[in-house]
Amino acid sequence: MDVAPERRNLEDCVNSHHDTVWRGRVAQLLANTDHFARDEDWFPAQVVAAALNWLKRNREQRCSLLWIDCFDPHEPWGG
Repeated sequence: MDVAPERRNLEDCVNSHHDTVWRGRVAQLLANTDHFARDEDWFPAQVVAAALNWLKRNREQRCSLLWIDCFDPHEPWGG
């Protein structure tokens, strides 16, 4: 299997406090998201788009509730 080289540098997203497991997780996230070019590519935007579609499909319902939680706990926040 051919794998494209990462466009982002792992060292820009981790620091000396990140252990090998965390570094591997961040590297995987970078590999999974390197091709994201637009805001719409990111997971929270996809969640909101799906919620809007649900609301459109269910707008005729007399009573409904939609709870949206779009915090992305998997995004590598700097530290």
